[in-house]
Amino acid sequence: MTDAEMRVRDAFARVRAPEGLKKRTIAAVEAARAGEKDALSLVRAAPAHPARLAPRRLALRLAAAACLALALLGGAYVALTPTAYVGIDVNPSIELSVNRFDRVVGARGVNDDGAGVLQGADVMWARCADALGIIGERLEQEGYLDGDAELEVTVTCGDNGQYDAIEAACHDRLGDASDDVSCSRATEEERHAAHECGMGVGKWRARQDAAEAGEGVSAEDAADMSMRELRDLSPDSTVSGHRHGGRGHEQRGGPSRR
Repeated sequence: MTDAEMRVRDAFARVRAPEGLKKRTIAAVEAARAGEKDALSLVRAAPAHPARLAPRRLALRLAAAACLALALLGGAYVALTPTAYVGIDVNPSIELSVNRFDRVVGARGVNDDGAGVLQGADVMWARCADALGIIGERLEQEGYLDGDAELEVTVTCGDNGQYDAIEAACHDRLGDASDDVSCSRATEEERHAAHECGMGVGKWRARQDAAEAGEGVSAEDAADMSMRELRDLSPDSTVSGHRHGGRGHEQRGGPSRR
């Protein structure tokens, strides 16, 4: 195996994608390479005069193989690239990475409770709405939505249509799990600032509100508190939006949806 081939295989090994997708991509590239070898065999075995045309056929095969490899790798790149990040904060804090095809391509627990919820939630490559439903069920099963629990979803997304679809899915799939659900848009700056503090955007915002209300709380403590506990630190905050029966929503922080 050549050095170039080794680099290609190493690159595929680092790609986070279903093993079936990676195997099919490599198989297609290998098939194209096999076609190149067949063409070389024809060149060596053919009589002298017909062989004058073989290099052209070989060049066409090589070009086709290169185009196929680029198309497959390009398609895999598009499928694996997130275009929206969906943060879910209760006490567990979870973030889903969603691609342009509405598929979950990444899921991580921002805190330990979030990681625990995801251990029993098979959300990778699910549609975003289905993933939200699965997480809502897991939060109910683990008792995180009992009593007056508050569930806040934040969406970091540059596409208005995708944001609208995720917001609708949030209320449709999480509204039945909790009576207090909100969904809002977040900026990349808010998302990065929240993650640097080790918490989801919802908790980060609530901590900011508490600080403005004169209730200081450390980032470490805030990361372990529930959304309800953090909101109770600043009950008069004007940014809580309007929430009712899982169908309320708030608009805050991000660019205008329209």
